[in-house]
Amino acid sequence: LEGISKAKLPLTRLSFVNCAALNNTTLGAILDSTKVLTYLNIRQCHNLKDSAIARIADKSGKTLQTLMVSHQPHWQEVKSRIGHVNFGCLINLDISYCAELTRLLIKAPKLNHLKLEGCEKVLLPKQFWESENPLHEAIELYNAKKISRDKLLRVISHPKVDVNQGDKKGRTALMWAAQEGQADTIKVLLEYGAKMNKKNNIGLTA
Repeated sequence: LEGISKAKLPLTRLSFVNCAALNNTTLGAILDSTKVLTYLNIRQCHNLKDSAIARIADKSGKTLQTLMVSHQPHWQEVKSRIGHVNFGCLINLDISYCAELTRLLIKAPKLNHLKLEGCEKVLLPKQFWESENPLHEAIELYNAKKISRDKLLRVISHPKVDVNQGDKKGRTALMWAAQEGQADTIKVLLEYGAKMNKKNNIGLTA
């Protein structure tokens, strides 16, 4: 790892899996040497402290498009001093099995995909409200019983959320819920103005 930081190679992708040598100091040195990093995968690196997420944002927050910081079950608490972190270009975020990271205010206006496997205590992150289609993501979590009905309502009623917005195939949240037979979700969506006659790209309705 020391060689990577000293070489100052123009790396765009880095992956560390079960790497005992990776800690906050070595990670910071590596990020200093890679100015155009777009992809970072950190998995089961048990000597890395939870405050590393703030360091990643500080060093590579303006270039990262994919960040995967998963399977760090020993990360017990994200200290309040971290506050919020900014990722201006982030599109994909995976914080599976790092439930406490969801307590951060992660500002990622371009976020399009969020993976939260194993986050039983997940709080609704701010990313949902700033992603391309937060409602679809929230419904998927609600149907998997990873967020409460109250948190789903917070997304639906948010000013930036269009309950009738479709995905790339024109499928609305109501269509998704109907396809999965989620009666409670359908009821909520209809209460907030979901249109039953809205058509997808091939002319089908919910």
